[in-house]
Amino acid sequence: MLDRRNDRLRDRLLRLTEVAPWIYLVPATLLSFVFTGYIPVFNNNIYHTPILLQTYELPQFANDAFIQSLRSFSSGFWILFAGAGHVVDVELFLGVWLFVSHLAFLAACLHLAGSFGLHDNRQRNLFLLIISCSSLVYDMAVGGGGLMIDYFTHSELANASLLLGLSYALRRRYGPAAVFVCITFFLNAFMAIWMLPPLGLLALCQLFRRTLAWQRLLIDGLLGSLAGSVFLVLPVRNVLQNAGADGPLDFSYSAYLTDYFPYHFFLSSLSTNELATLGLSMVVLLMTWRLQGNEARELMAVSIGAILVVALSAVIPLVTDSRFVLNLHLVRAFVVVQMLLAVSLATLAVRWLTVETMRARFALGLALFVGLLGSSVGLALAMVLLLWDWSLGGRPAFEPSFSRKIAKVCLFSLLAILPIRAAGVWYAATVETSAVRLWERVGVWARQQTPSDAVFYVPESGAAVFSMVAERQLWFVPKYGAAVMWSSSYYPIWRERAAQTRGTPSPEHLEQVSAGAIDFVAADCSQPTARRPVHQDAAICVYKLD
Repeated sequence: MLDRRNDRLRDRLLRLTEVAPWIYLVPATLLSFVFTGYIPVFNNNIYHTPILLQTYELPQFANDAFIQSLRSFSSGFWILFAGAGHVVDVELFLGVWLFVSHLAFLAACLHLAGSFGLHDNRQRNLFLLIISCSSLVYDMAVGGGGLMIDYFTHSELANASLLLGLSYALRRRYGPAAVFVCITFFLNAFMAIWMLPPLGLLALCQLFRRTLAWQRLLIDGLLGSLAGSVFLVLPVRNVLQNAGADGPLDFSYSAYLTDYFPYHFFLSSLSTNELATLGLSMVVLLMTWRLQGNEARELMAVSIGAILVVALSAVIPLVTDSRFVLNLHLVRAFVVVQMLLAVSLATLAVRWLTVETMRARFALGLALFVGLLGSSVGLALAMVLLLWDWSLGGRPAFEPSFSRKIAKVCLFSLLAILPIRAAGVWYAATVETSAVRLWERVGVWARQQTPSDAVFYVPESGAAVFSMVAERQLWFVPKYGAAVMWSSSYYPIWRERAAQTRGTPSPEHLEQVSAGAIDFVAADCSQPTARRPVHQDAAICVYKLD
């Protein structure tokens, strides 16, 4: 009786693994939030919420150079949804699109895995589980490129269209590939530029191997470009209408980027550990293609193309100070390398775990799965496993009895690591969300109790949500420096105020350097000052300047 029940249970589990993997995309997306958490309004949303609410139309922001510059923010996504915050709650809007971006990214990874040769439903479902748990698809890559993160931005949504463009090209379908290049341009123009070297090398490889006819490449590419051109209209029109992007600069653009946020642009700004991670990732990525079957050369071409984009960041700053070239964020393009690496390693783990001719590698597959739960340690382990596999040839990695022991250790590690990792993520997200809610309450007080034309100074950590809720000008936020990329006239203002507010300036210092332009300062109550707060909420005090 017990054996029959076990057989029925096993059969049901097997049937579940044979279900089309697209059905598991929503559960996988929900799983991804276990490893990212969720923060409603955060960080780079300081550029987005004023567009959603069209804050630049409010009279109190008429002379706010930063807020007015957001009219020229060139992502088609935000142009399309400008004013949407008056129709739907901003936090709901951002939360829904965060879910969509996670879903789209996992769907794109699954599609790319199919281009790598995973077609069996069981394999693809296992891939979806592994990629959803892999630390390589979460947080920020070296250079600051986002993957699946805890708040929504258009760039993370563009990751999906970028991967789909590469995936369709691997299948020699350059029509859809061209459409996804255009969609990526709509979302984030410089990310679409990143796609060109991988696609170019891939097309050359396919033409050289005679797996693609040049006539088909040209016709499909032209038709796809024509179909996708509709996505170019909004961002291109916005750039052409942006007077702030024209004319020569009277300052060094490289110096500005170095002062503002060099990690997207210059390899020299990265730490030794970051450079080691970058180099190790590239080496491991190139090593994986040896085990990816018939399409290994084409996958290698895509990888080399992505690596070349990052390598250009070592040369470009030496030969040009052009803002249009430097704005390509070439170091940040490492995120493409990391996405390819994540999909490649997850695909390899699936092959080792499931392919009959590779059953001798089952323990290695489980070990790789465990390694993918870590970051740098996981990369080092992946490299060791790849070298070990290479040295073994076709021989089994372990004796069967020892393989079973290794498998048990790996399964125990998976069950132990995943809950601990998720708990750490959600603890951090809870702390951040509590801080967001605190600044939200301070913003409500400011909107209700201060004149609409009052000017505030708040720490960068609270600026995004405070400015959205309070509808009050902020005198300076370090992140405002990004506006120089699309409105160069803002540079003198940003440079002067950045120099005046280094460290943690006191209310007295801010009153002096702003020449009375700041009306209120919101800061941590522990900050030394002789002033009495006009409002206090938990650890945040608001001081009125004379």
